[in-house]
Amino acid sequence: MVHPQFQTVLGGRPLLYLFQFDDAEANLCGGGWSGSREVFNKFRQMAINRGLQNPYMILMDFLVPTVQNHSALLGFDAISMYALPGGTKEGSPFVDLVQVAQQWWQSAYNAEAKLVPIVPTGWDARPRFENPVPWLYEGPEHYFQPTSEELQQFFRTAINFTCQHNEAAEAQTMLVYAWNENSENGAPLVPTLGNGTLYIDTLSQILPSYC
Repeated sequence: MVHPQFQTVLGGRPLLYLFQFDDAEANLCGGGWSGSREVFNKFRQMAINRGLQNPYMILMDFLVPTVQNHSALLGFDAISMYALPGGTKEGSPFVDLVQVAQQWWQSAYNAEAKLVPIVPTGWDARPRFENPVPWLYEGPEHYFQPTSEELQQFFRTAINFTCQHNEAAEAQTMLVYAWNENSENGAPLVPTLGNGTLYIDTLSQILPSYC
């Protein structure tokens, strides 16, 4: 976090995400939720002692009520989600994934949570279904890759949500899934043999964008 290129928000607070921290992780981390909160509070103080601002800490998980509760137990600042698996075996249109993401944003907003909107560019874990990995099972359900126009419109929608709900989305940032989840995302931003630099070129036409 001391490096100048580290992402910061709210005037210099280092941005830090934690994914799927449940009872098992709390027990391992601090012997429970209160102990884990102390661990992360010590981490915050270590950063401050190094001359940094108080880290802006975000907990990620699938269900809004669960992640909101766990975030509060840890004393975190906001909630988000890493990815949104789904689709069908035959493939679902990208607009369906957009709607799922918007439902997540709205659910978090309705719960009066501080949030960082999740902006998934895809989901297609068929490579892992066809070549199983040892740490989890992935099914063949997937979404079709977005067109350039669909991706641009989705990003505009996410940016507009972040701007319009700037009290809930106080960090004024979004989490894009994903740069390089090549075996899971289906439409990563990193250049690929199939798409080349299509998605980078597409987003470079509308980004950066501000309220």
